[in-house]
This record gives sequence, structure tokens and C-alpha cells, in this order.
Amino acid sequence: MSPLAIIYLMAWFAFSLICIGCCVWIWVIPCVRHCFNTMIEPYQKWKQKRKEIAELDSTLIIKKNYVNREEFCSICLDSYNNTKIGVFKCQHFFHYKCIIPWLKKKKTCPLCISDV
Repeated sequence: MSPLAIIYLMAWFAFSLICIGCCVWIWVIPCVRHCFNTMIEPYQKWKQKRKEIAELDSTLIIKKNYVNREEFCSICLDSYNNTKIGVFKCQHFFHYKCIIPWLKKKKTCPLCISDV
């Protein structure tokens, strides 16, 4: 093989590597970043939501399987039939599923408006 052919093949090989590197840089890396971001974003939202709920839970005393058919939740007006309830320091209690949305908006007891 002549020296000119070897130089030509080396130039072609270098050009091919440059083209492959550019394709990876232009197409593959952005695709990998996009896939990674679409996977990590829901996890970050879930983690933030869990953190907010944990902060809200620290203001409540939680009782599970509470049964009292004579008393009603003052938010949804449903009875406490074997449900999870949240009790404030002021001793007012509500369904856990009712009080969490309230606490996200306001940091007070819905009945006596005392800070929690």
C-alpha cells in the first residue's frame, strides 16, 4: 500500500471519528438528558409532596381506626367510621383526608382558628 493511500485512510478514519463524535454530541447526549430529566422530575415532585405531608403530620396527632358514629367531621360532615383522624393541640379532630388539604392552605384549626 502506498504512503498516499495510508494518509488517505487515516484522514478518512479521523473524519469518521469526528462525524461520530458530533452525532453523539448533537443527538445522543440531548436525548439522554431528556430521558433522565423526564424520569427524575416526577420523583422530585413526589419527594417534595412527601416532605410537605411530613411537615403537616408533625402538627397533628394521628389516630388510626377511630370509631364514633355519633360525631361527625366538621369539614365533610361524615361520621368517623373506622377511619384515620388527625387531632390538633386544641383537641379538635377531623378526618385525616379532610384536614391535609386544609393545612396546605391555612395553618390553623378550622373550628377555633388557633395556630397549629
